[in-house]
Amino acid sequence: MGLFRPLSVDAGIFTPEEQGIVNALLNDPGQKRNKGTMQADATLTAVARARAKDMAKRRFFGHVNPNGIGPNYAVRSAGYPLPLWWGDSRAENNVESISAGYPTATAAWSALLASPGHRKHLLATDSFYQDQTNYGVGYYYDESSPYWSYFVVITAPPKAKTTLTISSPVSGTKIGASVVTVAGTVGGSGLVGWLDIRLENASGTTGWTRVSLPAGTGVGTWSTVLSGFVPGANTVRLRSYTGVGNLLKEATSSVQWVVLKPLTVAVDGDGDVTAGFLGTKNRELGVNYTISAKPNDNRTIFSHWTGLPPSANAESARQTFTMTEGLSLVAHFVPNPYGTLSGVYQGVLGGLNASTTGQLRVSVTPLGKFSGRLYYGAGSHAISGTMNASGRADLQIKRAGQAEIGLSFSLDITGTTQQVIGTVNEFGVITPLRAERRAESSEALDEGRLVNHSGQFTVRITPDTTVANAPHGSGYAIIRIAKSNNVTVSGTLADGRAISASSIVSINDTVPIYARLFSGTGAVTGTTTLVNTTTADISGSVRWFKPERLADQYYPQAFTTQNPVIGSRYIRPVKGTAFIDFQTAQNRARLLLSSGNIQTQITQSLEVESNNTVELQTPTYTGMKITVNASTGLLSGCFLHPTAGVRKFSGVVSQKQRVGWGFFLGVDQGGSMLLQP
Repeated sequence: MGLFRPLSVDAGIFTPEEQGIVNALLNDPGQKRNKGTMQADATLTAVARARAKDMAKRRFFGHVNPNGIGPNYAVRSAGYPLPLWWGDSRAENNVESISAGYPTATAAWSALLASPGHRKHLLATDSFYQDQTNYGVGYYYDESSPYWSYFVVITAPPKAKTTLTISSPVSGTKIGASVVTVAGTVGGSGLVGWLDIRLENASGTTGWTRVSLPAGTGVGTWSTVLSGFVPGANTVRLRSYTGVGNLLKEATSSVQWVVLKPLTVAVDGDGDVTAGFLGTKNRELGVNYTISAKPNDNRTIFSHWTGLPPSANAESARQTFTMTEGLSLVAHFVPNPYGTLSGVYQGVLGGLNASTTGQLRVSVTPLGKFSGRLYYGAGSHAISGTMNASGRADLQIKRAGQAEIGLSFSLDITGTTQQVIGTVNEFGVITPLRAERRAESSEALDEGRLVNHSGQFTVRITPDTTVANAPHGSGYAIIRIAKSNNVTVSGTLADGRAISASSIVSINDTVPIYARLFSGTGAVTGTTTLVNTTTADISGSVRWFKPERLADQYYPQAFTTQNPVIGSRYIRPVKGTAFIDFQTAQNRARLLLSSGNIQTQITQSLEVESNNTVELQTPTYTGMKITVNASTGLLSGCFLHPTAGVRKFSGVVSQKQRVGWGFFLGVDQGGSMLLQP
């Protein structure tokens, strides 16, 4: 058995055998203790019972069990305090008498008194035991044990009603001097005879020094001046003693002597810093401190710190710095420039190939915080942060399995351009970017610009005929603009590849377009502008990056083209009105199909009826069919290709230009479709 745990016991209720010992202890005519002060203790009884049982079960008889634990240690382990001056030996006995092998309490008591040591303990014939007025008795019976019956009597002094504290310096605090005033409290009227104090540190341990007790009863507050503190850890140890020199209580306080120097922190502008830093206060040299600057309201933003080491990022509101002598910091705040610049900014990257192009979209708050996403090559990266007082942000973006890329951009805080301009840096390859602020529906537009953006636009992606291995047909797209000025783009390139994109209408009427192809190895990217001319409502250009794909039937070789974009607003026709007005008799037009492995251009005359059906005129080309979608402006159809069999064509119409464009795919090339008056 190791440590003794107290058993559940109701103080004053003993077994008959235990009560017999209690009666003898209290009534023996030789008892020298003051019987009026003697009382049973639950903890001492629990320990006595546990020790009696331990002797029976482990078949030993003695004050020290097989684990080397004696009575003093067992009592203290159960939570009952014994005088400190008794020492802390595990085998020491100042409290216990034991008896074994006697069938009755009377016989056991007689045997106990026959032992001079036990008699001295039980009857307190030695003055050492006379203040041990608390007692506990334990009995255990086990026929399988060597002695069958085991009796244990434990006595102890009452729990001392004394207190002792060191209130200053508080343990764990830091000091900055070799001489310190130490103070605290002492309690226990009539028990405390004197106080001794000493200092322990790297220089050694001082001798004990007597501390004057409080006047009068000797209880209350005390203080003394203690010298000899050194840099590093210092422990103050205080002890109280009885009038005859018995140790009562001990208290300690461990403090650290550090070198303290003044730190001055000031504020320039309408803001504040972390509580406890403003002004001049002593701080520990060589220790790291963290301080944050914060504006008082939304009219102000943090600008920068002055007084930091050159290596610090002075534009960060939160700073961790190492305290040095003479350090003086100032947090600067400036008027908030972002109040009228908040919103969504979007634009494309001007990369030279698909892997370095992409798109930036960020939302900026009225306090200059931003969040959004950067599309770059094959990657899509969430970004967030806070722009500095000049509108700049610098980020390092981590990529799985690849090196980091740098993103830097600046918002024009003058509000003149409503633009974000920046760069992406990958291994020294610098790609420029430009993003413009989304127009709010309530913002007035200058004369000559589209007043109402919302609606649907049909757009031609004009072929780049200077590139021989690129399609010579026209791609097309439908651009839809919501009242919020958010934009969706869906279309088809002239090689039959579908594209889609999300965008905005900017404050400058631009619509950036970025559509990723082949997981980022290809792309369509550029900027278009909403205009209001006699021939167009939207114009611009996009670049088309097509990677090498040798398994493709059409255009397996890589190419890069510059494709003009032109289109107009599409208005769904009312019932009985054709979706396009060619301004010809019977609304006549002709469909022209060329290139795409066709040697001679195919021409088909037609009429667009008011119910938006197409009537083919004679002669009718073999297999020719044409269908229109009046809701969207899309047209589609098929014809018999001279060498490739039945081929499909598709495209869109421009109501403003009174024309339609599209493409078809022949044997291994794309062809052009043109619908004109």
